[in-house]
Amino acid sequence: YFLNIYAKLKNQKGILPAGTQLAFEQFKLPFNKKAVATSVAGLPSVTSKEEGNTIVVEGSGFKITFSKNEASLKSYLLGGKEMILSGPTPNFWRAPIDNDFGNELDKRSRVWRKAGEQKTVKSATVKQSGNTATVTFVFDLNDEQKQVIAHYTSSYKVLGNGDVLVNADFKMAKEQLPEIIRFGMNLVMPREFDQISWLGR
Repeated sequence: YFLNIYAKLKNQKGILPAGTQLAFEQFKLPFNKKAVATSVAGLPSVTSKEEGNTIVVEGSGFKITFSKNEASLKSYLLGGKEMILSGPTPNFWRAPIDNDFGNELDKRSRVWRKAGEQKTVKSATVKQSGNTATVTFVFDLNDEQKQVIAHYTSSYKVLGNGDVLVNADFKMAKEQLPEIIRFGMNLVMPREFDQISWLGR
C-alpha cells in the first residue's frame, strides 16, 4: 500500500488553471497484503491454429494474430477493436544524453541500436494446454554485417480472459561485445490510447 500526496493549485494563477499539479510525494506504508492469484483453471477456453505464415489464438471477445516469419505479435483485437500497431519488439537502445556523447557510448554500443529489428527466425511454435495457448519464437539478433550477436527467445502465454503473459530470454553470442544501454521491449498502440495509469512513480 502507498500513500500519494499531491499539491495542486486551488485557484487559477496566471496561465495555470485551477487544479494544476505542482508537486507530489509517495510514501510506502509499513503494511502489505498478498495479491490473490487468478485461477487459470476457472478462465474461459482459448483455441489456437496455424494458417500459413500466421498463428491465431482466439478466446471470448478477443483474437490475437502472430507472424511466424517476423516472430512477432501482429494484431490484438479486443471486442473487434485493434489494440496495438506493432510489437513487442526487443529494444536495447535509448536516446543518448550529453554524458553518453562525451564517452562515445552512442558509437561504442551502436551495434545494439537496431538489433531488435535485425533478426533471423529459427522457429515459431504454438502449444495448447487446457485453457491457455503459448506461442514461442526462437531467433538470432544480428549486427549490420548480418553476424549473430545474440540468441533470443520470446514466449506469449495467452489466457482465456485475454491476458497475455510475455517472457523474454536473451543470451549474448560473443564474448567481446559493447555494453547494452537498455534491455526491454517496444510496443506501439494506436494514438487514441493516450491515457495510462500505473503503480509506482
